[in-house]
Amino acid sequence: MGPDPVHQCAGTSWRKTGEASGRDEGRLLRGRRLEEVERWQKERGRDLGEGEREFISASLELKEREKAKEERARAEKERTRKRIIQGVVIFSIFSLALAGLAYDQMLEANDRKEEALARSLASQSEQMRGITGSLMESIQLAVESLRHKETLEGITALRRSMVLQPRIIAKLQHDDSVSTVSFSSDGRKLATSSGKKAYLWDVETGNELRMIVHENWIEASFSSYGRMLDIIIDDYNTAYLWDIETGKELRKIVHDNSVKAVAFSPDGRLLATADSNKTAHLWDLGTGKELQRLVHDDSINAIAFSPDGRILAIAGSGYMAYLWDVETGKELQRLEHGSRVNAVAFSPDGEKLITASDDGTARIWDAHSVQELQRLEHVGPVSAAVFSPDGRMLATASDDHTARVWNTETGKELQRIEHDSPVNAVAFSPDGRRLATASRDSKACLWDVETGKEERLEHNDSVYALAFNPDGRMLATASFDNTARLWDVGTGKELQRLEHWGGVNEVAFSSDGRMLATASSDYTACLWDVKTGKQLQELKHDNLMVNAVAFSPDGRTLAAASGDNTARLWDVGTGKELQRLEHDGPIRKVAFSPDGEKLITASDDNIARIWDAQTGQELQRLEHDGPVSAAVFSPDGQKLATASDDGKAQIWTLDIKEVMGDACRRAAENMTRKEWTRFIEDTDSDCLTCPTEGSFNQSSIWPWEQKECQPCGGNLG
Repeated sequence: MGPDPVHQCAGTSWRKTGEASGRDEGRLLRGRRLEEVERWQKERGRDLGEGEREFISASLELKEREKAKEERARAEKERTRKRIIQGVVIFSIFSLALAGLAYDQMLEANDRKEEALARSLASQSEQMRGITGSLMESIQLAVESLRHKETLEGITALRRSMVLQPRIIAKLQHDDSVSTVSFSSDGRKLATSSGKKAYLWDVETGNELRMIVHENWIEASFSSYGRMLDIIIDDYNTAYLWDIETGKELRKIVHDNSVKAVAFSPDGRLLATADSNKTAHLWDLGTGKELQRLVHDDSINAIAFSPDGRILAIAGSGYMAYLWDVETGKELQRLEHGSRVNAVAFSPDGEKLITASDDGTARIWDAHSVQELQRLEHVGPVSAAVFSPDGRMLATASDDHTARVWNTETGKELQRIEHDSPVNAVAFSPDGRRLATASRDSKACLWDVETGKEERLEHNDSVYALAFNPDGRMLATASFDNTARLWDVGTGKELQRLEHWGGVNEVAFSSDGRMLATASSDYTACLWDVKTGKQLQELKHDNLMVNAVAFSPDGRTLAAASGDNTARLWDVGTGKELQRLEHDGPIRKVAFSPDGEKLITASDDNIARIWDAQTGQELQRLEHDGPVSAAVFSPDGQKLATASDDGKAQIWTLDIKEVMGDACRRAAENMTRKEWTRFIEDTDSDCLTCPTEGSFNQSSIWPWEQKECQPCGGNLG
């Protein structure tokens, strides 16, 4: 089969036109015809003449050119589409950026407005606290301030007011003035005395359970087991015992003088009474027989049994507490109270707190209830106290020339370690098997906790501080002989001697144990290579001693506390000063939080301050009535303990929202909207303090998104 005659004719005509006259591309084959001829050429190409071949070839070339043209057109169209999309995207991004900038500016303006309002409310809170009868308004203003923005001023105002405001759990109504109150041993009942009546109350509900009426003025208190109620009849110098379940009178105990105070022994078998003639009496409740008569030099204000019932404590009017042996009636000890607290530390699990005081005692407290658990006695001021790593033992350092190791559960003394001068510091090794002591007798000593075996480490002057490295193989000591020294714990050999131009006040190892920091009276803190003894950095303060140093948990930052009223943060690698944190008095101690994000400084300006360790911003201010001698974070970083020369150690929660919630739970009632207008211009713009049932008084009303304030009334707890 040959090609289509029309195609043959077209091919011949195409060839004859010649190059000079041009060729008409309109005659070339396209589409289906070209496909048929192309297929035929493949099958019968030898039957084609020169003109047909040239014609077919020109048609195929035209096809390719048209195809390329179409591709270019499509590509140009796609490029145009992309340019349009890019333009739209760029325009959208630009528009969004402008909108974002406007939004950020609006947020920044709102933030400035909120901060200004917060500071104004905090200032008004401070003013209201000084006005008699306005403490509740002061608390509510402080909480409202913090709701708008958490500022240092607002936090400080709230903490100051909260110190003065107790929480009301229940109001117990009486017909006359209330003279005494007493809890039952399980804390579920309360006894009160009012005029000639004694009342029993349910603590949880505030309901009156029983009323006992007498002919004369009375005082009431519970027995230790809560089974009996003791009633003192003032006019007749008599104490009565009543069964609290039945109201039946059990026993009458007659005195020669009026009875001022009573106390039951823990087992409920003995009763102690104090009369107006400076005498305490011990009675057998089973027989009513007087067992002991304890005569004092001054009037007796209060009496109490020890938990084991073996000791009776009596508070006299001459600023003394007396301890008596219950069995023998012998006076054991007189303790004067109100002296400064020198040290404070949490147990490793954060459940207990230890304080050391110039009153000659270290006391163990429940970190949650702040109940005193144990009292550990020295015969001189206690300068330091630390827990063992497992929390089972406690070591104390005292001016009585001893360091002592105690069982934290029983309070029993396990070891007594003697020096020739006051002991300044104690530290347990990380495994708890060794105890290091530092003394003014120019010695540091290493002791085997179990056996009491001693290794003496000699300095040329008083040793004031010490620290074990993280693996416990090395001990660092700081002395007024102008040196810090590194010792091998196993052999007692001196490894390095690090020299200052003044006494060394404190030492601290980095978390990896490679560096040691020293604080000195020569106005410097220094960093040392532990292995070589080479000084790595000298960090200078302003012509006053550096009292304390502490590494951040990651070891990159060193905090130094100085007598120049500053604490400074230094880059360990470069020696560059990162932050300068200022107090109004010398700073005694400094410590990082466990996560390294916060820093606490304790100062002679009566304030402990919490700082952001990165920015240097002051976050919170914790106030005492005397210089703050120590401060430490709990292991979880949620609480902080401080010790002060005012004779107090305090535990603080760092969650300010928890403090705000507590403040509102203590509020008897909220201010009215009219009362709020004295302090805030637009009271309709936001819902006001205090929150009800744990959430702030704010709700949205669909669909207008208006805020509605629910009324606060009564006890908000």
